[in-house]
Amino acid sequence: MKEQIRDCILSLGADVCGFASVDRFSNAPKGFRPLDIFEECKTVIVFAVALPKGLLHVDSRLIYAHFNEISCPMVDKIAFQTAIMIEKNYDKIAVPLPCDTPYEYWDEESMEGRGLISMKHAAEQAGLGRIGKNSLLINRQYGNMLTIGAVLTDLEITSDPLSESFCIDSCNICINNVLLKL
Repeated sequence: MKEQIRDCILSLGADVCGFASVDRFSNAPKGFRPLDIFEECKTVIVFAVALPKGLLHVDSRLIYAHFNEISCPMVDKIAFQTAIMIEKNYDKIAVPLPCDTPYEYWDEESMEGRGLISMKHAAEQAGLGRIGKNSLLINRQYGNMLTIGAVLTDLEITSDPLSESFCIDSCNICINNVLLKL
């Protein structure tokens, strides 16, 4: 079942997919845990679509911003289709989460919004990468060029192993990366 779901998500256009037991989120801030959204949640399915690496090779911030924005509806559509597939094929509940906006939490003063759960933390818990010194998820293959989505489900699926750290202590490439200056 797990690999069938993963294969389906990848066939819908995701580049990576992982699974995390809801227990892995016990240290998340109250109000931003999967169980705060869906009380019967047992597994968080996390996936991501990679942005083209070519976006790193142009100076125009407009191009990166445009295609980053386009990737969000793609990821939301994968989440929606995955939820429908799980409910249809496994007779279980599946809750697709928006990958970005709308926000329930918005701090007007700092102009900071927070999603229902932290997608980068969910991706880390599902083994898709590690959070780097720049506070972004870093995937071994795609770096930080990922748009992350998630589906909560009451299906009990074994967690994928956590990603091992591949960052070098003395390295600051991710902090000095040009995308952080956008």
